[in-house]
Amino acid sequence: MLEKTDKCISVSDLNTIISATVDAIEYLPPVLGEISGIAMHGAHLYCTLKDSDSLISLIMYNYRASKFIPSNGDKVIVRGRLSYYAKNGKLSFIATSITKVGMGNLRIELEALKTKLREAGYFDESHKKKIPTYPTNVCVVTSETGAVINDIERTIRHVNQMIKLTLINTNVQGTSAVSSICRALAHADTQNYDVIILARGGGSFEELMPFNDEKLAILIYNLKTPIISAIGHAEDCPISDFVADLRANTPTAAAETIAFSVQDLYSNIISNVNGIFSSIQSKLNKSVSEIKYASNNIYYTLSAKLKSLKSTISDDLKDTYNSILTQLTEKLNNINTISRLLKENSPTNLFKQGYFKVTHNNKTISTITNLKIGNTISLYSSEGIINAEITQIIQNNKEI
Repeated sequence: MLEKTDKCISVSDLNTIISATVDAIEYLPPVLGEISGIAMHGAHLYCTLKDSDSLISLIMYNYRASKFIPSNGDKVIVRGRLSYYAKNGKLSFIATSITKVGMGNLRIELEALKTKLREAGYFDESHKKKIPTYPTNVCVVTSETGAVINDIERTIRHVNQMIKLTLINTNVQGTSAVSSICRALAHADTQNYDVIILARGGGSFEELMPFNDEKLAILIYNLKTPIISAIGHAEDCPISDFVADLRANTPTAAAETIAFSVQDLYSNIISNVNGIFSSIQSKLNKSVSEIKYASNNIYYTLSAKLKSLKSTISDDLKDTYNSILTQLTEKLNNINTISRLLKENSPTNLFKQGYFKVTHNNKTISTITNLKIGNTISLYSSEGIINAEITQIIQNNKEI
């Protein structure tokens, strides 16, 4: 404990002392370590240089002028100097050169897993499901506390108010992240969503490691629901991106992929309907012309055939008429002959020639065997009727 007589210094004074001490270091040996958490701002590269036990902030100014630009997981030798930023008390290693000597252990393990999954077919395009063009029921698996869900919703709502968005909260980093993400995806796959978006914002190589997990990769591969992986930024490519049905550079890009414009859709429908109507109208006009042309051909063809048929029928009718006339004449002659014969043989003519009609009990007598002596008979002539009684019957000159 300081005595009251001890003189105190400010934090600024302390940081100034530390900065001066750091600046006084004349020589710093090359440092061997692994690159992690790369971020570019303007012409400068910021990352972490680490080993299994420790880490330090690394800065490389004007990195584009360097012969080698490191990537996350690279094992490198860095030459440079220490810098202490007195205002916030942060110590950094300022790189003057970076030389790659291989891959870090974590990177080596990750590349080995990628090779294993690739050879097993987990990255095959033939297995990937088509992302729906017009999804209306979308699930987002991400952290409810990050900016990701807000970015996705804002992007979608800018052009579409119809899509239903459902958030399933999950841890996206840390030791429990893998099991949390797997539970969320497994549940989402049972809810009949049109598409699932697995998303998280940018982070360091280590922070994104849950999305490089083999268990998660296998689960994504076996999902029935189409899934988009939108992890980190464009330069981040975790294994989930390779296994998913579609990879988006960022969560916002994933939202843009599924956020179809309702207005554009309406305009396309109207345009397609108008196009269909025009096509139908054109085909109808063509059909009408073809029908009219065919009708004219049929009309003229039938007219010619009818004229020919009329001529044929006319000739046939003449022949038929003459034939019928001949037959009628013959029939009429036959009738006249029959009429003459009937007239000649009519009872009236017979009566005039002295013949009588004999009846007995109103029955015509045609043979004398039907009569007996004493019968009363009636004799009909053209002049009247004679009633008589039979007194004698002679048959074949013999009285009976």
